[in-house]
Amino acid sequence: MLLYPHHRALAAPGSLGLHRIAVPSGARLEVATVDISASRRDCTAALGNLLRPLCPAMTASAA
Repeated sequence: MLLYPHHRALAAPGSLGLHRIAVPSGARLEVATVDISASRRDCTAALGNLLRPLCPAMTASAA
């Protein structure tokens, strides 16, 4: 299981706002950090780029 902050959590200090996705057993995860001083749009894009390989449905819905 992978937890990542929802972009709304960045706008509301103190809010956890975590989303959860299933990660296939044995999958290799690379962890990246996001500068939370960046805009919400930039943070959301960075998180999307990180998660896209794990969630093919995200790529299909973004197209």
